[in-house]
Amino acid sequence: MENFDLSVKRRDGYMQVLLSGTPSVGHILSLLHVLGVESESWPHPRIVMDVLGVSTPLSTKDEFEIGLQMSASFRHLERVAILVPRGRVTRVSERAAVRNGADVRVFDLESAAVAWMASTPA
Repeated sequence: MENFDLSVKRRDGYMQVLLSGTPSVGHILSLLHVLGVESESWPHPRIVMDVLGVSTPLSTKDEFEIGLQMSASFRHLERVAILVPRGRVTRVSERAAVRNGADVRVFDLESAAVAWMASTPA
Protein backbone atom coordinates (compact mmCIF):
# COMPACT_ATOMS: atom_id res chain seq x y z
CA MET A 1 0.00 0.00 0.00
CA GLU A 2 1.25 3.45 -0.90
CA ASN A 3 1.61 5.98 1.83
CA PHE A 4 2.35 9.60 1.06
CA ASP A 5 1.29 13.12 1.97
CA LEU A 6 1.29 16.24 -0.17
CA SER A 7 0.72 19.81 0.92
CA VAL A 8 1.08 23.19 -0.77
CA LYS A 9 1.72 26.40 1.13
CA ARG A 10 2.08 29.99 0.04
CA ARG A 11 5.35 31.57 1.14
CA ASP A 12 6.87 35.00 0.61
CA GLY A 13 7.67 35.02 -3.11
CA TYR A 14 7.21 31.32 -3.83
CA MET A 15 5.02 28.30 -3.27
CA GLN A 16 6.20 25.45 -1.05
CA VAL A 17 5.26 21.89 -1.98
CA LEU A 18 5.89 19.26 0.68
CA LEU A 19 5.88 15.61 -0.34
CA SER A 20 6.62 12.83 2.12
CA GLY A 21 6.18 9.08 2.40
CA THR A 22 6.74 6.34 -0.14
CA PRO A 23 4.85 7.18 -3.34
CA SER A 24 5.53 4.91 -6.30
CA VAL A 25 7.43 6.38 -9.22
CA GLY A 26 4.15 6.36 -11.15
CA HIS A 27 2.49 8.40 -8.41
CA ILE A 28 5.42 10.84 -8.39
CA LEU A 29 5.10 11.34 -12.15
CA SER A 30 1.33 11.82 -11.84
CA LEU A 31 1.76 14.27 -8.96
CA LEU A 32 4.22 16.32 -11.00
CA HIS A 33 1.72 16.49 -13.86
CA VAL A 34 -1.12 17.57 -11.55
CA LEU A 35 1.12 20.15 -9.83
CA GLY A 36 2.05 21.52 -13.25
CA VAL A 37 -1.60 22.05 -14.12
CA GLU A 38 -2.51 23.46 -10.70
CA SER A 39 0.52 25.78 -10.57
CA GLU A 40 -0.73 27.70 -13.61
CA SER A 41 -3.15 29.50 -11.27
CA TRP A 42 -0.83 29.91 -8.28
CA PRO A 43 0.10 33.43 -7.15
CA HIS A 44 3.85 32.81 -7.50
CA PRO A 45 5.67 31.32 -10.53
CA ARG A 46 8.37 29.83 -8.30
CA ILE A 47 8.24 26.58 -6.32
CA VAL A 48 10.35 24.96 -3.63
CA MET A 49 9.49 21.28 -3.66
CA ASP A 50 10.62 19.65 -0.43
CA VAL A 51 11.03 15.90 -0.85
CA LEU A 52 13.26 15.39 2.19
CA GLY A 53 10.62 13.07 3.63
CA VAL A 54 10.29 10.86 0.54
CA SER A 55 11.82 7.41 1.00
CA THR A 56 10.98 5.92 -2.40
CA PRO A 57 14.07 4.25 -3.91
CA LEU A 58 14.81 5.70 -7.36
CA SER A 59 16.93 4.28 -10.15
CA THR A 60 18.83 6.54 -12.54
CA LYS A 61 16.11 5.82 -15.13
CA ASP A 62 13.42 6.87 -12.62
CA GLU A 63 15.28 10.11 -11.90
CA PHE A 64 15.60 10.81 -15.62
CA GLU A 65 11.85 10.23 -16.14
CA ILE A 66 11.08 12.54 -13.22
CA GLY A 67 13.26 15.22 -14.83
CA LEU A 68 11.44 14.85 -18.14
CA GLN A 69 8.07 15.14 -16.38
CA MET A 70 9.27 18.24 -14.51
CA SER A 71 10.29 19.86 -17.80
CA ALA A 72 6.91 19.09 -19.35
CA SER A 73 4.92 20.16 -16.29
CA PHE A 74 6.94 23.13 -14.99
CA ARG A 75 8.17 24.86 -18.14
CA HIS A 76 5.76 27.77 -17.50
CA LEU A 77 7.32 28.48 -14.09
CA GLU A 78 10.23 30.85 -13.49
CA ARG A 79 12.05 28.51 -11.12
CA VAL A 80 11.63 25.17 -9.40
CA ALA A 81 13.94 24.18 -6.54
CA ILE A 82 13.91 20.56 -5.43
CA LEU A 83 15.07 20.00 -1.86
CA VAL A 84 16.49 16.47 -1.39
CA PRO A 85 18.61 14.75 1.27
CA ARG A 86 22.34 15.32 0.76
CA GLY A 87 23.01 11.65 0.03
CA ARG A 88 20.41 11.56 -2.75
CA VAL A 89 21.72 14.45 -4.86
CA THR A 90 22.63 13.05 -8.29
CA ARG A 91 21.52 15.91 -10.58
CA VAL A 92 20.08 13.39 -13.08
CA SER A 93 16.54 14.82 -12.85
CA GLU A 94 17.89 18.38 -12.80
CA ARG A 95 19.89 17.89 -16.01
CA ALA A 96 16.97 16.20 -17.78
CA ALA A 97 14.60 19.02 -16.79
CA VAL A 98 17.01 21.83 -17.75
CA ARG A 99 17.90 20.24 -21.10
CA ASN A 100 14.21 20.16 -21.91
CA GLY A 101 13.38 23.77 -21.04
CA ALA A 102 12.57 24.01 -17.32
CA ASP A 103 14.56 26.06 -14.80
CA VAL A 104 15.00 23.36 -12.14
CA ARG A 105 17.77 23.06 -9.57
CA VAL A 106 18.36 20.47 -6.89
CA PHE A 107 19.47 21.57 -3.42
CA ASP A 108 20.30 19.77 -0.20
CA LEU A 109 19.96 22.89 1.98
CA GLU A 110 16.67 24.71 2.38
CA SER A 111 18.48 28.01 2.90
CA ALA A 112 20.18 27.68 -0.51
CA ALA A 113 16.89 26.80 -2.24
CA VAL A 114 15.10 29.77 -0.65
CA ALA A 115 17.99 32.10 -1.52
CA TRP A 116 17.74 30.99 -5.16
CA MET A 117 13.99 31.72 -5.07
CA ALA A 118 14.71 35.27 -3.89
CA SER A 119 17.40 36.00 -6.48
CA THR A 120 16.58 37.55 -9.82
CA PRO A 121 16.71 35.37 -12.94
CA ALA A 122 20.00 35.33 -14.82
